[in-house]
Amino acid sequence: MKKIFSLMLLLATVSFLSSCSKDDDNEDSNGSVSITVNGKSFYTESAPTISKGSNSLYFEASLIEDGVDYLTMYDLGIRTNVTEVKANQELNVSVELYQEYTDIGNAYSYNTVSGKVIVEATDGNSITLKYDNFVFNRKYKNSEMKYTVNGTIKYQYN
Repeated sequence: MKKIFSLMLLLATVSFLSSCSKDDDNEDSNGSVSITVNGKSFYTESAPTISKGSNSLYFEASLIEDGVDYLTMYDLGIRTNVTEVKANQELNVSVELYQEYTDIGNAYSYNTVSGKVIVEATDGNSITLKYDNFVFNRKYKNSEMKYTVNGTIKYQYN
């Protein structure tokens, strides 16, 4: 009986030590880890989502900077005035949200400056967007910040 208990304890220990690491949680099933904002690498906290409106699509992703504490998560939300997209289509988008997770209640305004957002791939369940030097400004009262987004994110329909 003592041998069986020891063997069970050893199996439990091996199972615990071989559980997934933080890097395993950020594979393509949760979106892309190849996104940068102002040159800093980010990964998606959970599966980025697409919400379909009556005449628009809204894309939202929660981004966490690589190597930085969880509390520095940002939400990025963009809207395009189309409901159907196809691969290689360039989207005309507006930024509706880019704020730190703890910024709830701040009244930011946004304006797109330059760059492209291109549909890289699409299927019935997801749309992958490529950000190509996509630049926007975020304004709050008298301060204005400029952000440049590059990389890809795979979004899932809600």
